[in-house]
Amino acid sequence: GLGAANAFVTYGFAFAEQKRVGDAESGFIAFQPGGTDQRRALFVQAEIEFPFGLTIIPGVRYERAELKPDKENTSFTESVSQEALAPKLAALFEVTENVNIFGTVAYTERLPVLDELFDGRSGNLELKPEEATSYEVGASFSGNGVILPGDALVAKATYFRNEIENLIERENTRSPFENVAEAEIEGFELEAAYDADFLFAKMAYTRIRGEGRENRGSP
Repeated sequence: GLGAANAFVTYGFAFAEQKRVGDAESGFIAFQPGGTDQRRALFVQAEIEFPFGLTIIPGVRYERAELKPDKENTSFTESVSQEALAPKLAALFEVTENVNIFGTVAYTERLPVLDELFDGRSGNLELKPEEATSYEVGASFSGNGVILPGDALVAKATYFRNEIENLIERENTRSPFENVAEAEIEGFELEAAYDADFLFAKMAYTRIRGEGRENRGSP
């Protein structure tokens, strides 16, 4: 407990390793280069529930990645090590027994993967991690006996906005991966599900718009 509030803490360690063998022709890796992608992460998250219906969820994740090309790759022989930190803060407020409002602010970093670093045509060892600040707000409804006795209705509406720096992309499969200085993605989602004795229905609608706010450029 934390005074009048209840607190729960989740923490852990994650490890992932990807090994891929490249098929080389005359020493050139045309696509899907071989290599090893090894990642280690530590994370901790708290969930603090207050008696008046408010829940606060802070959390943070630290990740370190080590990527190595395989010996068949003559285009790239250098290993790459990078780190990422991802803190977040989320909140949920129970307006009524059936209605909740929620919001999240999070900062994340996406580290480059094998293809982006070591691809024979498009690889780029100078890539920086993508950095994104994300905002999300929304409301949800959940109720029984809404239209008919014994039925159930669940609905949620969410607006999100991602402000991204160093977005990793390329013009085409022969162009090098590069960092876009700034990009922005925003949109909203609507979803609902209805369940009764003789009827089940589910719908979802998503609208996303993205744009680069500065021209592509080398890091």
